[in-house]
Amino acid sequence: MRSSSMQFVRAFMLSALIAGLSACDKNPSEPKNENPDSPKAQAGASGVAVYQAANTVNQMQSLIGFSEGSDQLEVPAVGSLAKANQLMQGKLSPVREHIARLRQRGELGKVAGDSIIFERTYTDLFGIKHHEWVVYNDATGKAAVYLVATHPTGFLGVLRDSTLINLNTNFTIPDSSDDVIERLHNHKDFKAGHFLRLEEGTLTPDPYSPGAEPTGGILEGRRVFAAGQDSSEVTTRLEIHQALGIAWEKRVRLGSGRTYEENVTISPNGTGTYLTKFPGGRIEAGTFDVNGDDHNVSFTKTTTFPGNANPRSIYESAEFTINPADSSWTGNFVREVRFANGQVTSTETEIVRTVVNGFDRVTITQDNSNGTGGTVTLQEKSTGYTIEGSWVDEEGHYILVDGTFLHDGSGDLHLKVYASRQAYETGAAPIFEATLHFNPDGSGNGNITSGPETGSFSFDANGEVGG
Repeated sequence: MRSSSMQFVRAFMLSALIAGLSACDKNPSEPKNENPDSPKAQAGASGVAVYQAANTVNQMQSLIGFSEGSDQLEVPAVGSLAKANQLMQGKLSPVREHIARLRQRGELGKVAGDSIIFERTYTDLFGIKHHEWVVYNDATGKAAVYLVATHPTGFLGVLRDSTLINLNTNFTIPDSSDDVIERLHNHKDFKAGHFLRLEEGTLTPDPYSPGAEPTGGILEGRRVFAAGQDSSEVTTRLEIHQALGIAWEKRVRLGSGRTYEENVTISPNGTGTYLTKFPGGRIEAGTFDVNGDDHNVSFTKTTTFPGNANPRSIYESAEFTINPADSSWTGNFVREVRFANGQVTSTETEIVRTVVNGFDRVTITQDNSNGTGGTVTLQEKSTGYTIEGSWVDEEGHYILVDGTFLHDGSGDLHLKVYASRQAYETGAAPIFEATLHFNPDGSGNGNITSGPETGSFSFDANGEVGG
């Protein structure tokens, strides 16, 4: 699969963004809001529209990162399959070297059943206290390596870092060339004031030959957050099997007690399905084909809303064509909104992708016959991505937006809303300005910083404003 396929995911979601903002997903048979300039209501609705698309980019980046290799998918404490293997080898190397020296001097502990054959404690130059020991069973040839590092002052926020590695030594404990790692578990405890309380992860590799590296396995991880964070706990499970593909599960327990869940299955040929369940009942499901060998990539996504929500559902699809000469591409995005009365509205958008200084830049432009539309750009960054753009909504407002989104699902936006594009171009002041902070589930709080109705407010994941 080609590395550029991740960029199609971002473009797909940005297209959803601009289509949704321009059309506002309103039933065309219903009368327009007679008070469209209510700053809190408009900031909540517009902000959530931006957030939902941007956060989906973040979700899809995690879920479909396999298109750039399964090492793009990581779980807490152990990382990806490749990083987990590096972690194991890095922690085992000094222990093996020390055991080899003990054996040469004839000081290796004697073995009888489960026996501690090696143990040492020391304090390094950073003041970190280390306790390492190895338990070996001569009847099975299995060994358990324990490594505990205690940080008195919380080095990089970590108070205690403990690792357990289970090995099959093939009855040759001093010779690591025929070792097979059967399990890795890592656990970290963090100091008070850090945003995390603990982080732990486990890798159980698929069987592999001595001297080789694991090519598959099951990785499971958990993060528990300190009080006051947007999330209270995140659990992930990643299965990678060469012949079967990839399965990914993620569950986020929010500080409010509500949950967010995502699941994806990926076949070896690059096709797959995904399902995301949001607090409040919204469900997103779709399919994708990101193999890219024929220079074509496609996605579909269906969003259904709970209860008597209107619109009832949104269907989105995208097809892209790659130019292998320079890795640029163009694509078309279609969005259909279905309402309770059976009516359907649709929009179509063209998308272009370029690369600037090694980071992806995706620009989507839409120009509808009813005067709505605009341009939105997503710029990839090392820590997440930024969004910047402008558009005209159905009421004729001209809206400027810029925001930053992190990979943990949170985000911040700044909105400026003008009476019209002409008002903006002639130097008129905006109707209002607003800043918004988003929790991982899309709810959050905002503040109207200028205009006739200043003040703070909260909003749910659908953009409905509260107090």
